[in-house]
Amino acid sequence: MIASMCKGEVTVSQIETMELHIMKDLQWHLFPPTPMNFIDNLYPLLIASLSSDGTTSSSRKRSRQEDDIERDLQDSLDLSTFLIELSVCAYPFIMAKSSSIAVAAMLYSFDHFDIPQDVRGYFKETYSQHDVDTTEVETCGTLLGDLYEAAMPQDDKEVSCPLISDEE
Repeated sequence: MIASMCKGEVTVSQIETMELHIMKDLQWHLFPPTPMNFIDNLYPLLIASLSSDGTTSSSRKRSRQEDDIERDLQDSLDLSTFLIELSVCAYPFIMAKSSSIAVAAMLYSFDHFDIPQDVRGYFKETYSQHDVDTTEVETCGTLLGDLYEAAMPQDDKEVSCPLISDEE
Protein backbone atom coordinates (compact mmCIF):
# COMPACT_ATOMS: atom_id res chain seq x y z
CA MET A 1 0.00 0.00 0.00
CA ILE A 2 2.76 2.43 0.89
CA ALA A 3 4.63 1.53 -2.29
CA SER A 4 1.55 2.27 -4.38
CA MET A 5 1.15 5.64 -2.63
CA CYS A 6 4.75 6.50 -3.64
CA LYS A 7 3.82 6.15 -7.35
CA GLY A 8 6.76 3.91 -8.18
CA GLU A 9 9.43 6.04 -6.46
CA VAL A 10 9.92 3.41 -3.72
CA THR A 11 9.59 -0.36 -4.16
CA VAL A 12 8.13 -2.87 -1.73
CA SER A 13 11.60 -4.36 -1.29
CA GLN A 14 13.05 -0.96 -0.33
CA ILE A 15 10.28 -0.42 2.24
CA GLU A 16 10.86 -3.87 3.75
CA THR A 17 14.61 -3.21 3.94
CA MET A 18 14.04 0.13 5.69
CA GLU A 19 11.56 -1.45 8.16
CA LEU A 20 14.11 -4.13 9.00
CA HIS A 21 16.80 -1.47 9.48
CA ILE A 22 14.54 0.50 11.85
CA MET A 23 13.66 -2.61 13.87
CA LYS A 24 17.33 -3.56 14.21
CA ASP A 25 18.21 -0.02 15.35
CA LEU A 26 15.44 -0.24 17.95
CA GLN A 27 16.86 -3.64 18.94
CA TRP A 28 13.41 -5.10 18.28
CA HIS A 29 11.96 -3.12 21.23
CA LEU A 30 8.64 -2.52 19.58
CA PHE A 31 5.14 -2.97 20.94
CA PRO A 32 5.28 -5.45 23.84
CA PRO A 33 2.17 -7.54 24.40
CA THR A 34 -0.13 -6.24 27.11
CA PRO A 35 -2.39 -8.29 29.37
CA MET A 36 -5.31 -7.27 27.13
CA ASN A 37 -3.52 -8.76 24.11
CA PHE A 38 -3.40 -12.09 25.92
CA ILE A 39 -7.06 -11.83 26.94
CA ASP A 40 -8.12 -10.90 23.41
CA ASN A 41 -6.42 -14.03 22.08
CA LEU A 42 -7.40 -16.50 24.80
CA TYR A 43 -11.13 -15.86 25.18
CA PRO A 44 -12.01 -16.72 21.57
CA LEU A 45 -10.19 -20.03 22.07
CA LEU A 46 -12.30 -20.77 25.14
CA ILE A 47 -15.53 -19.97 23.33
CA ALA A 48 -14.43 -22.14 20.40
CA SER A 49 -13.73 -24.98 22.84
CA LEU A 50 -17.43 -25.11 23.72
CA SER A 51 -18.18 -26.71 20.36
CA SER A 52 -15.12 -28.97 20.33
CA ASP A 53 -17.14 -31.94 19.14
CA GLY A 54 -16.42 -30.92 15.55
CA THR A 55 -19.79 -29.49 14.69
CA THR A 56 -20.32 -25.80 14.22
CA SER A 57 -22.91 -23.85 16.12
CA SER A 58 -24.73 -23.15 12.85
CA SER A 59 -25.03 -26.86 11.94
CA ARG A 60 -26.62 -27.93 15.19
CA LYS A 61 -28.88 -26.46 17.80
CA ARG A 62 -26.99 -25.05 20.75
CA SER A 63 -27.97 -26.28 24.18
CA ARG A 64 -29.15 -23.94 26.88
CA GLN A 65 -26.12 -24.96 28.93
CA GLU A 66 -23.75 -23.89 26.12
CA ASP A 67 -25.54 -20.56 25.86
CA ASP A 68 -25.27 -20.07 29.63
CA ILE A 69 -21.57 -20.94 29.61
CA GLU A 70 -20.91 -18.61 26.70
CA ARG A 71 -22.77 -15.80 28.51
CA ASP A 72 -20.76 -16.51 31.67
CA LEU A 73 -17.56 -16.45 29.60
CA GLN A 74 -18.56 -13.06 28.18
CA ASP A 75 -19.20 -11.79 31.72
CA SER A 76 -15.87 -13.30 32.73
CA LEU A 77 -14.19 -11.42 29.87
CA ASP A 78 -15.72 -8.18 31.13
CA LEU A 79 -14.49 -8.82 34.68
CA SER A 80 -11.03 -9.84 33.43
CA THR A 81 -10.84 -6.60 31.45
CA PHE A 82 -11.86 -4.62 34.54
CA LEU A 83 -9.23 -6.38 36.66
CA ILE A 84 -6.55 -5.63 34.08
CA GLU A 85 -7.59 -1.99 34.07
CA LEU A 86 -7.28 -1.97 37.87
CA SER A 87 -3.82 -3.52 37.66
CA VAL A 88 -2.55 -0.48 35.77
CA CYS A 89 -3.16 1.59 38.91
CA ALA A 90 -1.13 -0.62 41.23
CA TYR A 91 2.64 -0.43 41.54
CA PRO A 92 3.25 -4.16 42.27
CA PHE A 93 2.17 -5.05 38.72
CA ILE A 94 4.95 -3.01 37.09
CA MET A 95 7.41 -5.88 37.11
CA ALA A 96 4.89 -8.68 36.48
CA LYS A 97 4.69 -10.33 33.09
CA SER A 98 1.67 -9.36 31.03
CA SER A 99 0.81 -13.03 30.60
CA SER A 100 0.82 -13.57 34.38
CA ILE A 101 -1.55 -10.66 34.93
CA ALA A 102 -3.87 -11.91 32.18
CA VAL A 103 -3.94 -15.51 33.44
CA ALA A 104 -4.55 -14.35 37.02
CA ALA A 105 -7.39 -12.06 35.90
CA MET A 106 -8.99 -14.88 33.94
CA LEU A 107 -8.70 -17.38 36.80
CA TYR A 108 -10.21 -14.88 39.22
CA SER A 109 -13.11 -14.21 36.87
CA PHE A 110 -13.63 -17.94 36.29
CA ASP A 111 -14.15 -18.39 40.02
CA HIS A 112 -16.42 -15.36 40.18
CA PHE A 113 -18.74 -16.76 37.48
CA ASP A 114 -18.35 -20.48 38.30
CA ILE A 115 -16.97 -21.39 34.88
CA PRO A 116 -17.18 -25.20 34.44
CA GLN A 117 -14.15 -27.41 35.07
CA ASP A 118 -13.92 -28.60 31.46
CA VAL A 119 -13.48 -25.02 30.22
CA ARG A 120 -10.96 -24.36 33.02
CA GLY A 121 -9.12 -27.54 32.06
CA TYR A 122 -8.93 -26.44 28.44
CA PHE A 123 -7.62 -23.05 29.59
CA LYS A 124 -4.99 -24.70 31.81
CA GLU A 125 -3.94 -26.90 28.90
CA THR A 126 -3.63 -23.84 26.66
CA TYR A 127 -1.54 -21.68 28.94
CA SER A 128 0.55 -24.50 30.44
CA GLN A 129 2.12 -25.06 27.02
CA HIS A 130 3.87 -21.72 27.48
CA ASP A 131 6.37 -20.38 29.97
CA VAL A 132 4.00 -19.36 32.77
CA ASP A 133 5.41 -18.54 36.19
CA THR A 134 2.81 -20.09 38.49
CA THR A 135 4.13 -18.27 41.55
CA GLU A 136 3.82 -14.93 39.78
CA VAL A 137 0.31 -15.81 38.60
CA GLU A 138 -0.74 -16.66 42.15
CA THR A 139 0.77 -13.42 43.47
CA CYS A 140 -1.00 -11.42 40.75
CA GLY A 141 -4.26 -13.23 41.54
CA THR A 142 -4.03 -12.32 45.21
CA LEU A 143 -3.26 -8.69 44.38
CA LEU A 144 -6.09 -8.53 41.82
CA GLY A 145 -8.48 -9.95 44.41
CA ASP A 146 -7.45 -7.28 46.89
CA LEU A 147 -7.85 -4.56 44.26
CA TYR A 148 -11.27 -5.87 43.26
CA GLU A 149 -12.47 -5.96 46.86
CA ALA A 150 -11.26 -2.38 47.36
CA ALA A 151 -12.91 -1.21 44.13
CA MET A 152 -16.16 -3.12 44.60
CA PRO A 153 -16.79 -3.38 48.37
CA GLN A 154 -20.54 -3.96 47.86
CA ASP A 155 -19.89 -7.18 45.92
CA ASP A 156 -20.43 -9.82 48.61
CA LYS A 157 -19.32 -12.79 46.51
CA GLU A 158 -16.00 -14.02 47.85
CA VAL A 159 -13.66 -15.43 45.24
CA SER A 160 -10.22 -16.94 45.49
CA CYS A 161 -7.78 -17.25 42.65
CA PRO A 162 -6.20 -20.70 42.82
CA LEU A 163 -4.01 -21.66 39.93
CA ILE A 164 -6.54 -24.23 38.70
CA SER A 165 -5.59 -26.65 41.42
CA ASP A 166 -9.20 -27.81 41.70
CA GLU A 167 -10.17 -31.29 40.67
CA GLU A 168 -10.18 -31.63 36.91
